Amino acid sequence: MIAYREAGDMLSEDQRLILEMTEQITLTHEKGLSDDVYSKAVVFFGEECAAQIIMAIIIINAWNRIAFP
Repeated sequence: MIAYREAGDMLSEDQRLILEMTEQITLTHEKGLSDDVYSKAVVFFGEECAAQIIMAIIIINAWNRIAFP
């Protein structure tokens, strides 16, 4: 998943931010979603949309853990 960092201009700023959020939330056992990335998401997407993105990431992670034990 960290390949997005090497994608350069192929990804937009919002796509990179969502992938960074996804990485941090998925690896929550390490550090979790940092305050810095969360703040960027709220500024970029707004509080409601950022919350929806976070919930989508959590739900997808849950289904992946159920489907691929």
